[in-house]
Amino acid sequence: PDHPVGGIQSMDTVFVYGRISVEKTSSAAGDAAYRIKAVKVEREAAQSAFQAGLALSLTLLCGMSVCLGWVGPVAAIRLDHRMLGLGVAFAAGVMTCLGLFSAVAYISAATVGLFFLGAALMAIVDFLLHPGKRKNGASSCRGHVGAGSALAVGLHNLPECFIVFSSAMADTGLGLALGGAMIAHNIPLGISIGLSSGGRLGALKAWSYAAFAGFLPPLAAVLAYFSLRPFFSPENVRMLFACAGGALVFIAL
Repeated sequence: PDHPVGGIQSMDTVFVYGRISVEKTSSAAGDAAYRIKAVKVEREAAQSAFQAGLALSLTLLCGMSVCLGWVGPVAAIRLDHRMLGLGVAFAAGVMTCLGLFSAVAYISAATVGLFFLGAALMAIVDFLLHPGKRKNGASSCRGHVGAGSALAVGLHNLPECFIVFSSAMADTGLGLALGGAMIAHNIPLGISIGLSSGGRLGALKAWSYAAFAGFLPPLAAVLAYFSLRPFFSPENVRMLFACAGGALVFIAL
């Protein structure tokens, strides 16, 4: 800067505005390959309690939007079974699309492998939930579909909620945009769980599955933000998405 900037300590985060040029410079802090002719230097303001509260509320809403999908199916338990079957088929298509996109969006050998790992893990969960379905027929396991679906959606929601919360903490506008997109696609996920099990389960049990899928991931994401943030690189988040995508596709199929 043309004049010394006061009020800044050594470890503060600052925004520097000005013209940048390729120019080697050396100082007590080390060597650099560029130089900025600073016009303005601003210290980053501390995140307000309002912004943190907004980020937390948005993340909880993002997760709990899964529950909105249960309202129709649980209230319409007496729907004709053929209509419920069509609804399940439609919802399975939505879940398959989302699950495949989770792995294909940033496709690599690692994401493909984790996609199939997620499907295999969900197959194990499926067997543990109802090991007798092969013996007793498909009808004996319908009551367990909701539990497996809730687990798959919960795994899928965790990285999403982490992204929404961290984005909202950094930029309120970006967080609102991402949160709105997440809410819009979480509702059909909730419908898929509700249609596959809402007609067979009591309303209380159905909403307990929805609460598990919608409430725990946001809380886990917030804890992860504050405790494990240095380890959550974009690459790691993509790996989580791929694994959860395999679980979703298994449930849908």
